[in-house]
Amino acid sequence: MPLNFTNVNDNLTSVVNTVEDAMLADLNNFDPQTASSADLISMQVGLQKWTLATNLQTNALKTLGDGLKNTVSNVR
Repeated sequence: MPLNFTNVNDNLTSVVNTVEDAMLADLNNFDPQTASSADLISMQVGLQKWTLATNLQTNALKTLGDGLKNTVSNVR
């Protein structure tokens, strides 16, 4: 698979969607009336995983975009 903007974006989007789906499933099964400390910690871990995945996606795409812009600028 070549390293290009579309491939990187598609793969990172897939990872973010997987993490987001898992977090949404946890939210849908969450009952605040019966939640334990372990349930709350699990929810927090899920949110941290989602935050990490979205930050990774944002930073990777920005870095790749900046690199491509620099390459085009150097070719001129």
